[in-house]
Amino acid sequence: MYHGFTDRTEFDGIANYHKQNLHIGKFRNHLIYLKNNYHIIPLERFVNDILSGKKTPPNSIIITIDDGYKSNHTLAFPILKELNVPASIFLTTGFIDEKKPLWSDRIEYAINNTDMKNLEIEIDGEKLIFELTDRSTKIACDREIKSKLKKIQQETRCTFVQEIEKLFHVKLLLDQKTDEIYLPLNWSDISEMQKSGLISFGSHTHSHYILSKCKPDTMRNELLQSKKLIEDKTGVPCTLFCYPNGKPGDFNEFTSKMLSNLEYPCALTTVNGFNDIKTNPYELMRIGVGDEDDMTEFIMKISGVMKFLLDLRKILKR
Repeated sequence: MYHGFTDRTEFDGIANYHKQNLHIGKFRNHLIYLKNNYHIIPLERFVNDILSGKKTPPNSIIITIDDGYKSNHTLAFPILKELNVPASIFLTTGFIDEKKPLWSDRIEYAINNTDMKNLEIEIDGEKLIFELTDRSTKIACDREIKSKLKKIQQETRCTFVQEIEKLFHVKLLLDQKTDEIYLPLNWSDISEMQKSGLISFGSHTHSHYILSKCKPDTMRNELLQSKKLIEDKTGVPCTLFCYPNGKPGDFNEFTSKMLSNLEYPCALTTVNGFNDIKTNPYELMRIGVGDEDDMTEFIMKISGVMKFLLDLRKILKR
């Protein structure tokens, strides 16, 4: 599971502190290693195997990329094309079609660029007070606010994001001056990638709402609007879906049923783990990779060694 990409090694302030934007040199090394040691297959192939009961080749691995950042096209796609590697990209269609910055990027950008030294805000009845005196306090503020906003009713989340931007007198605008790590793909980029035959596109909702925190009508609209936009713009059925945030509790039996009713045969989570043809197709697990991982850590993650050690640590702590 990837998100954005970069060719830079340094950022200002707290930008990319979470290491979500992977250096493109590391991405190339990942793909070369995977090509030499695994079968890289399209996501659609594995979903069809689950639904039909067919056997997937051993040591199969799938490349997935979330959100729909511009760097997927400018930096990652040339390498995917050069190495002939298939991948699935999950689009937050409001980000793509309406050029609405992702809410998490808006929070990060506002905190990073404000001159204010303190923040007081009430979220869902809880009063929060933060110091913003240095990088570490700004990171702590960013993490806490995002954590709180993920737990509230998603229809009200935008109100709090706007309030924070207003308090800080800072707003992320997607224009020519904007750092590329915040920019979205456009439909022309998507069309070019699709025509290569290597890249497929799925839905990541329209507004990056956490489905289980939505009212049923909102959930349905998020899924349907995103699906329709992708199908209208690409001309092919949208059958792939990826849950925003994707942690346990962000999806449930109700979300699975709605996805099924809207003819999505699968859904990807961010739960760390491995899949086989017996895995629930609406709860597919993934292995998250960020720029903080060196090559050894990457190999340990995808081989299952890292998960084994983490699971063992949990057992020993009991």
